[in-house]
Amino acid sequence: MDVSQLPGAIHQLWDFLWPPIVKLFLLALIGYFIAREAFISIFRRLPFSSPALLQERAAQKTLEAYGLAKLLPLFSLFCIVFILYISQTAVISVGQLLPGTITYQPDKLFSKHTEPETIACLSANLSKIPAEHVRSAIVAKLNQYTEEQKRNLQVLSNIETWKKHGDSAYLGFVSVKSFMVWSVLCAFLAIIYTKRLGKPLIRLTLCLLVLVMFGFLFMANFLYALEQQEYALESAARVLFPLDQSLCNSTRSPGLTEYLERNSRDKSWWHFQLWDSHYFRWVLNTFS
Repeated sequence: MDVSQLPGAIHQLWDFLWPPIVKLFLLALIGYFIAREAFISIFRRLPFSSPALLQERAAQKTLEAYGLAKLLPLFSLFCIVFILYISQTAVISVGQLLPGTITYQPDKLFSKHTEPETIACLSANLSKIPAEHVRSAIVAKLNQYTEEQKRNLQVLSNIETWKKHGDSAYLGFVSVKSFMVWSVLCAFLAIIYTKRLGKPLIRLTLCLLVLVMFGFLFMANFLYALEQQEYALESAARVLFPLDQSLCNSTRSPGLTEYLERNSRDKSWWHFQLWDSHYFRWVLNTFS
């Protein structure tokens, strides 16, 4: 066994375990906060909730007769990993299906946070490509580097680091949407079980306010990571691509001026879209 690979394996195991554990804990916490009486009653009615079941001699003899007693720890571990995987996948998948999406335009973001002189210089040095294709050309050239080079070169590792931050923040934003739906379902269950409307609605309102606050926080972190990723992209282009300063000092091309004016008309490079009306039109047109 190579001991040097042990820290990496532990790190990968931790990266796999902690997100579903946190999500499962939050699901249980929301359910207990909003509909504790209903969930406690449901849990008590389940057959495996009684410890006496595992202490019955008949059950123990049956397991020993088929040689299954020794497999109980392995089976328990499989159940735990399966539950964690299902909770992680379900929360993310449901959140992605729910309305409320963040859309952004990378080229517009690049033009907003990069000096016009820098765009002109990069455009002139990258085979004089049009200004609107500068970012795509930079990304294509950076993708030619291997994964090992991306880890070892600081300017490339910065891009990957901010990309991971952005992906993590977006998954948090998606998860918040799932938790909001789970909160509504728990409140509905509490109303049915307790036959009272006031307390479940108050708890639901408090829970939704907290979730909305975290949703805005994750969205802000996601947008901030996107901006920092563009700064890192520009820095990597400056460092890794040899730039001919004589070309950089040339007169700004009309195409660049038109490109900057077109992007300056709409100052926002991102949008939050609650409902996608085009999707519903597509569904109606496709299946009608």
